[in-house]
Amino acid sequence: MIDIFLTSNFQMNVNLDVQQLQDKRALPAIYQLSGKELEGGWIVGEMLKSPLDEDDGYSSGGTFSVCYSCSNGGKAAFLKVFDVFRALQSADALQELQNVTTAFRHESFIVEICKKAGLSRVVRGLASVETKIAEPLMAGVTIPFCYVIFEVADRGDLRRMLRRTSEVDLAFKFKILHEVAVGLSQLHKNRIAHQDLKPSNVGIFQRDSVGAKILDLGRATSLDFSAFHDALACPGDNSYAPPEQLYGYTTDSFVDRRASGDLFQLGSLLCFLLFWQTANQQMLRRVPREFWPQNWTGKYEDVLPYIQEAFAQWLNDVESEIPEWCRSDLMNLLRHACDPDPLRRGDPKARMQRPTSIGMDRFVARLANLTRRAEVAVRIARGQPN
Repeated sequence: MIDIFLTSNFQMNVNLDVQQLQDKRALPAIYQLSGKELEGGWIVGEMLKSPLDEDDGYSSGGTFSVCYSCSNGGKAAFLKVFDVFRALQSADALQELQNVTTAFRHESFIVEICKKAGLSRVVRGLASVETKIAEPLMAGVTIPFCYVIFEVADRGDLRRMLRRTSEVDLAFKFKILHEVAVGLSQLHKNRIAHQDLKPSNVGIFQRDSVGAKILDLGRATSLDFSAFHDALACPGDNSYAPPEQLYGYTTDSFVDRRASGDLFQLGSLLCFLLFWQTANQQMLRRVPREFWPQNWTGKYEDVLPYIQEAFAQWLNDVESEIPEWCRSDLMNLLRHACDPDPLRRGDPKARMQRPTSIGMDRFVARLANLTRRAEVAVRIARGQPN
């Protein structure tokens, strides 16, 4: 049996097509795990994502994964397998192999930190395993087999929930946002930034009335464990990324680059729940075409005034769409969370008192207050007693 780590001149020439994937005899090992038993008694269920779906990977070209349902003693869970097979098909197979295994170790490290710290608003990891598996398409060869098992959101993610029903009241939206803000605050206090917050990365846990938790730590940054995606200007989904990332602006400050980015994505999530568009969509449609990220070749500092003008126009345009009872609070929240300037983004008082803080706890408190007030408003609208 050949260990893949020992073949320094190894290059793989196996390319799969749809017909091959329909023939399980031609599938790589990690694409046919259904029905297998993993370490600890976990039984693998159905595949949740197709290996041929490019959207399963990171939009900015990072590691890919294959996802399954799984269970153990009746307990349902989510299995994320790091796709070593695809890495081995690349032109620089060994480098890609290293990227994938490093990504696994990085995510496992962060998952373990969250588990030990008992972060209530971040998805909990149940198992993390790095071993080897025989590859049927490569006779006599074993390849790395890396996977993480997570608790499963029984109501799915926020994106899917909103697809099922758009009739979600403000109280529920504010509750979700508050719980997500708590999750971000918990991560930041443990020197971690999520960097890829969006509706599909917010899980709804209805069982035991748990509520929302932040999912997918694959693009997170830790001050205690570096990852290859740390060097990317935009490590997460472009649609929800803060504008400075779209223009390639970076800074060495964890607060201004990472925590500030998380806060923008929280504000963008609020924007999506209120107006069904992201903050970037709202701002960039008001920016002249020559200043769009794909057309701009200058510094972010030089285009920032145009982004700020569009930001102000957007806030002015949407103000009347917000219910009067929460208009002032929501406008301030959007203004401070989605500020295009990462050095100003955050609570102004917190920034003034301590430049190394964006004041996430203050946003948590504001959203908690908005949730309580929204619950009262919803009951009144339904003719129910306060």
